[in-house]
Amino acid sequence: MNKINVEYGVVSCLIPCYNSEVFIDDCLKSILNQTYKKIELIFIDDGSNDNTYIILMNFKKLYENKFVNVIICKHTRNKGICAAINTGIRYVHGEYLCWFDSDDILEDKCIEKKVDFLKKNNQYQCVMAKANVFRDKISNVIGTLGDEEKIGNIFENYLFQYCSTSPGLNMTYTNVLFPLLPAFGIREDITEQNWYLMLLLAAKVNIGFVDEFLYYYRINDNSDSHKNPVAVSYTHLTLPTKLEV
Repeated sequence: MNKINVEYGVVSCLIPCYNSEVFIDDCLKSILNQTYKKIELIFIDDGSNDNTYIILMNFKKLYENKFVNVIICKHTRNKGICAAINTGIRYVHGEYLCWFDSDDILEDKCIEKKVDFLKKNNQYQCVMAKANVFRDKISNVIGTLGDEEKIGNIFENYLFQYCSTSPGLNMTYTNVLFPLLPAFGIREDITEQNWYLMLLLAAKVNIGFVDEFLYYYRINDNSDSHKNPVAVSYTHLTLPTKLEV
């Protein structure tokens, strides 16, 4: 994909959604509570058959003026998370880009601290932080993610799956990621899109680390990432042949 004309200082947040009505309110509240205010929200309803789209439209009606932009895309059928991301990236205008699941929760300063890190550390083009893993309520923390990212070679850690690829850990520059993507976007026949995207970045750019818990990752047995036990091995076969290390 080509570089785009970005709005400087704006963070574009891609949020794919599929039958998210049970948990999405928690995610939306955490977005509203962000201390960083130059945010563009891009929701992609991937053919939900529950009330997800209605919830998103009501959210836009109530809170659109609090954001740089609120865009809601809707697929007429479920196409998968990669197709949802490909739809969403067409609408990105922000200097910074992050993506996360609709059932996860951001700490209030999650976006602010990542932007601040990238501004103060020009040697890095992507930044990661840590996450608490929980079920049902954030008070029910059952594990953590992120500490393994700061140890050893980050590309090798991703390549051999030694570290987490939870999307909410990351933020990058839009015009750093876009030229790494094929013209058509992400391959839509893969299931581990987060691993794919982070492996692309780790092979090409310097990734920094904020040693703080800025994200809550929900264990949701109905999400795509918990449904497919062979996702990693299949994705490994579909990496771009032009990847240089």
